Amino acid sequence: MTNYRPLRLSLFIYDLIRLMVMLGLLTLFAPLGTMGGVGVFPYLVFTASNALYPLMSLFLWLKFEEYTPYLSLYAAGKFVAVAAALAWFFISAPKLIAYLALDWAGALAVLVFNTVIVSADTGSACGALLLKRKISPAPVKAGMFQEGL
Repeated sequence: MTNYRPLRLSLFIYDLIRLMVMLGLLTLFAPLGTMGGVGVFPYLVFTASNALYPLMSLFLWLKFEEYTPYLSLYAAGKFVAVAAALAWFFISAPKLIAYLALDWAGALAVLVFNTVIVSADTGSACGALLLKRKISPAPVKAGMFQEGL
């Protein structure tokens, strides 16, 4: 499976960059002084589960044969993330449109970031499914291995 090693490495790099950007944006835009002055820490709970994706793709990159069964879980998680981002977008669309009139640069940045995340997560899920498809064994024809019957 060394043929697909660059794809597995790119999944890991993307997931790591995605986590760092999400944490950076969270700390940048989290309201300060909320929750009794504890700062950004309570909001990290929302991004902590995203740390599983870089770990999963790291394991897939380093020991692919052992962690191949987790490709479906990785792809399913990415599709759930895409569905959640799209649901958030459609629910928040009226507020974003109204916000465009006040601060078009900020609203445009949110729209661009959401579009990039949805596109890249869809691409990484499709890459995981491509890996799964390429490694799955060919179907066995009926009676092919029946000897002496």
